[in-house]
Amino acid sequence: MTKKLFVLLILLPFLVISCGREKDTSSSDGSNKNLSVTKTFQVNVPGDMTWVKTDILMDPGVRVKIAALDPSLAVGDPIARRFDPVKMFGHGGLIGRIGVEGVPFPVGAEKEVQGSSLTRGEYLYLGRNITLAMPSGSTETVMDVYTPATDATEVEPLTTIKTFLQPIPVKIKIRYTDAPAPLAPIDNFWLEDQSPTFDWDDIDNAVQYIFEVSEFPDFRDVFLSVNTMNSSLNTATLNNTQQLIPNPNQRQQHPVFVEGVYYWYVRAQLNVGRTLAPELKWSERSVVWKFGIEQETTIDPPEILSPTPDEEFDENSNVLTEFLASQDGSGLLWRIKFYHTECGNVINTNEIPPEKVLLWRVFQTTIDSDVINEPPKNYAYYLLNGVHRGEWVFQIQLRDGADPQGERMASKEVHITVGCNR
Repeated sequence: MTKKLFVLLILLPFLVISCGREKDTSSSDGSNKNLSVTKTFQVNVPGDMTWVKTDILMDPGVRVKIAALDPSLAVGDPIARRFDPVKMFGHGGLIGRIGVEGVPFPVGAEKEVQGSSLTRGEYLYLGRNITLAMPSGSTETVMDVYTPATDATEVEPLTTIKTFLQPIPVKIKIRYTDAPAPLAPIDNFWLEDQSPTFDWDDIDNAVQYIFEVSEFPDFRDVFLSVNTMNSSLNTATLNNTQQLIPNPNQRQQHPVFVEGVYYWYVRAQLNVGRTLAPELKWSERSVVWKFGIEQETTIDPPEILSPTPDEEFDENSNVLTEFLASQDGSGLLWRIKFYHTECGNVINTNEIPPEKVLLWRVFQTTIDSDVINEPPKNYAYYLLNGVHRGEWVFQIQLRDGADPQGERMASKEVHITVGCNR
């Protein structure tokens, strides 16, 4: 047997690409391989409850970038369904899981995932965020999914649902990484512990690790930066072996996390030389994981961008409502109640019923704040078409994603007039 054939047979099991594509000849543990080698292919994810097995083994050292070729479909329908596999994510949106029993996670327009010791031998699956089944004995409809929602007057057109359940073409890039893989807290989950413990995979020949947390996904402002020789860090017991590193903008670092959304990654300093003749190099960063801290505190009311208070519109105008909301550890839902009366009358939202009530929706966009070092905020909008003459109050409501009964809510109102003074 030739040496080349022997090497090919040894490395063949480490990577299998779907649709019979060429195998990569690198090992799967992230060491001693060409990190620049990338394989690219495309799959179609149907608009049903079928999980597509990509045949990518998520072993340690494997890094996969998933990009939807139609981002508008990949984020899904904003109207929330309680029984979808991924909560607080658009209905029909692109999701993934690792292994048959893996926990589904949102993919959306684009996401990177990384293999770890916990996913060794497991395949990457892609699917859609579609209601699997109603609980046994449930009398709720698919649309009436969040309470209180029985007063909703909005009915989602069937054409909208069908639009978001079209097949999504997805481009996948797979390569190797020398970065340690995050293990916990699990990506896209929320915790109540304000001093969580972080874990990641050990890397052979690692001298130390750099671990960083930020309230910004691009880490423009680092909340916590620690170097450690361990692959686990309890933020409640930081000590001299887990030294705090001063942060570039001199913000005071504090290991207690307040309610909100955070992002973290880790990288390793490796000895690629010998014990007596060390040669140090830094690995690349791991994929970024997101987690929330939920303390069941009061929700801040939304910040209404438009319309402005007492703004005047012509009759049959299309009125755009835009607003911001601070991010919540477990996510937020939103809806709008529209109240109407004749010109010259005063609207008391406690005394008259709303003319229209939207179904609860998820936030699908975040934007940067105008305030330096203030975390990104949720952004949403709704266009009310053909608004008829009279006085109107738009009441924007927010509710906590960790509160199934809708007891933690906040709201803000804005008044406009339509055709009354024209």
